[in-house]
Amino acid sequence: MNKWLSVVLMSIMVVALPCATFAQEEYVESEYGTVVKVDVVKNEIVISEYDYENDTEIATTYSVNPETEFENVKSLKELTPGTYVDVTYTTGKDGKKIAKFINTY
Repeated sequence: MNKWLSVVLMSIMVVALPCATFAQEEYVESEYGTVVKVDVVKNEIVISEYDYENDTEIATTYSVNPETEFENVKSLKELTPGTYVDVTYTTGKDGKKIAKFINTY
């Protein structure tokens, strides 16, 4: 039941965040998958995600900064490979994906 509540809350957040950030001209997206690698020095996390267009698994890197919010963990240091996560992110002008919110299960 707790997992479904998290999914419902995350869905609401995915819908609400683009509206809240529209004035800032940020487009917010959400992906989910399994943590493959955590790099605390580079402040990055690599997630294995399913690419529906190509019917394959892909590894995607997300930058984490001091504004990134976490749920069920306190920081990047607590994330471990194999953990299932939802990542809400924006894409910078340089094409890097910047995590705004990371939720673990």
